[in-house]
Amino acid sequence: MFPSVEEGNRFYGYLNSAQVFVEAGLMFVAPYVVNRVGAKNGLLLSGAIMALRIIASGLVDDAISISMVKLLHAVELPLLLVSIFKYITVNFDARLSATIYLIGFNVMSQVITTALSSLVGEMYDTFGFANAYLVLGIVVSLNVAISWRVLEDKNKVAPALPQTNLKMSRD
Repeated sequence: MFPSVEEGNRFYGYLNSAQVFVEAGLMFVAPYVVNRVGAKNGLLLSGAIMALRIIASGLVDDAISISMVKLLHAVELPLLLVSIFKYITVNFDARLSATIYLIGFNVMSQVITTALSSLVGEMYDTFGFANAYLVLGIVVSLNVAISWRVLEDKNKVAPALPQTNLKMSRD
C-alpha cells in the first residue's frame, strides 16, 4: 500500500504512536462514560466496538481506512479496562478485583489466544484474510448478544420487597 517498505513502516510507527496517545487520553474519559452507562453496558459497548473493528478490518482495503479501523482499538480498550474493573467490583468482593482480573481476564485471554491462533491461521489460509475477519466479527457479535442476556446488571434498582406490619415479640 506504500511506495516502499520503509515508508510503510514509518506510517505504521506514526499510527501506533497516535493510538497510544488516543488511548491515554481516553483513559481519562472512560471512567465517566462507564459510570454513566454502567459496567455491563460499558462491556457491551466495548464489545460492539470490537465487533465493528473486526468486521471493518475485513471490509476496508486502503491505508487510510485501515488506519481508522485500527484507531477504533484506542476507543475500545479504555472502555473495556474500566468496565472490567467496575463490573468486578460491583459483582464481586472488591478485595478480589485484581485477582479476578489477573486470572479471569488476562490469563484466560492469553490461553484462548494461544488455543485459537492455529484455528484463525487456518481460517486465513482457507477463507482469506477478509473473510476470516468477517467470520471472527460475526462470532464476536454473537458473543456480545449472549453477554447482553447473561451479564448481571447490578446498577438496576431491584424491586422493593413488600412491607409487612408484623411485629416481632420477645418471648
